[in-house]
Amino acid sequence: MPGDLRFELLPTDAAPVPLAAEISALQAELIARGYTSTLNHYQQATAAFGQHNYEAANSQLRTTLEDLVVHIAEENTNFVKPASAGGGGQAVQRLKATERLADNDGGDLLEALWSMSHTKGSHPGRSDADETRFRMQVITAIVRLLLHRFPRGTAPPGRRRRPPA
Repeated sequence: MPGDLRFELLPTDAAPVPLAAEISALQAELIARGYTSTLNHYQQATAAFGQHNYEAANSQLRTTLEDLVVHIAEENTNFVKPASAGGGGQAVQRLKATERLADNDGGDLLEALWSMSHTKGSHPGRSDADETRFRMQVITAIVRLLLHRFPRGTAPPGRRRRPPA
């Protein structure tokens, strides 16, 4: 009929992101690799996110990322964690120098995410649900990518793997 109008009601709020399967898969992989400290930080981040404590979630997500890149860099490069600092930035640079994480194939993304993880973190009032949801998504994704790109037991010849923490 020529005078009929059709319309659709669209939600105005952000849709929930189905992260449960990704979170579970990541936790299982961290357990399998023995990365208990990384797992602990990630579990604290997901718990804080679930409790709407966005500052704590962002802070733990940053620590999750740092702990993981240090583990992987120590196992796959000649990186040694500095005694006086976390070493995340240096570990990121070592990983970017490998063939498995070239600049235009994940390396630049990791470096940008590392930089971003230092903003709007644990500072009260600077993190909200949308910001934290985004960080949860991208940090979960990049951590899974790193675990895929640097599989267990693939350290270069002559490189002694350190035992998991």
